[in-house]
Amino acid sequence: MTKKVFILLLCLLPFTGLFAGTSGKITGVVKDKENKEALIGVNIQILGLPLGGASDVDGFYFINNVPPGTYTLKATYLGYRPVEIKNVQVTVDHTTEISIEMEPASIEFEETITVVAERPLIQKDATSKRAVIDGSQIADILPVSTVREALAMQAGVVKDEDGQIHIRGGRLGEVAYLIDGTYVRDPFDNSLGGNVDVEAIQEMEVISGTFNAEYGNAMSGIVNIVTKEGSPTYKIKFQYETPMLNESPYHRKDWLLYTDEVKKLPEAEKEKYKDAVRTETGESAYREFRVLDSKFSDLTGLNVLGKFNSSLSGPVPFFSKMHFFVSGTFRNEDSYLPYGFTLERY
Repeated sequence: MTKKVFILLLCLLPFTGLFAGTSGKITGVVKDKENKEALIGVNIQILGLPLGGASDVDGFYFINNVPPGTYTLKATYLGYRPVEIKNVQVTVDHTTEISIEMEPASIEFEETITVVAERPLIQKDATSKRAVIDGSQIADILPVSTVREALAMQAGVVKDEDGQIHIRGGRLGEVAYLIDGTYVRDPFDNSLGGNVDVEAIQEMEVISGTFNAEYGNAMSGIVNIVTKEGSPTYKIKFQYETPMLNESPYHRKDWLLYTDEVKKLPEAEKEKYKDAVRTETGESAYREFRVLDSKFSDLTGLNVLGKFNSSLSGPVPFFSKMHFFVSGTFRNEDSYLPYGFTLERY
């Protein structure tokens, strides 16, 4: 029997760190607003999540394993007016302190008091230099389309000519990357292994010094990415990026010949303004593209060139308590360069 239990524990060990660094914590004290005495047994709930807690004899409460994001807390207690605290921000590996004061009221009085939480200037449990980027900023506000581009905008982070990330001047393999608590590395150079769709990021944390002992195999910094969870309602997003929608003389062969300055020149001088790469017949080797041109259309079914990005989340049909989230990015381009600017430019 002892041997079977030992084998079972060994099987569970690889999963013990799976969720490390993927959630935060909310704590605080609940008191009477008039006499400042602690209230026992107050129910505190996170609206929209099946998470909550209750205050103890000292009025202290805590809620563990809270996914990163912005929430609304609701405190209810018999004989007191309900209190809602909005804009409660939770980040990975840190504790958010929210103290609550409740006003006495009759049982018939059901009006809810709404309070907006304020973020403290000093994070007491922050022992390292860190930057936290919300997923909505990466996907909708920042001018980035990849994780590496978002990292390059942070202080102390540099992207080299090959697109690789260096933190505090360290080498490429000195940065540890975690996605939902799991190390994700390229086995050849210890860089970021695989790609993460920016639409799937709930929060990204960049630690550039004095990181805790829970993180290992890193010298320069830690990049901790937490992906999104499914939403209780259906949400869909579709985005398409392409330079083909705009009219431009650059989309034509020998495009400089069509500019006003070159049109006035003699024919002999116009020769040096033609495209440098020519075919055997003397024509420009550049091929004019239109938005509906794609040599990959037979394989993909997409007859347009550019970048496609979409995401879908919501409840699983017939299982209201189960949610799903899926996202993806597809590049339909004719080159390894952005928008296919090689000999076949468009």
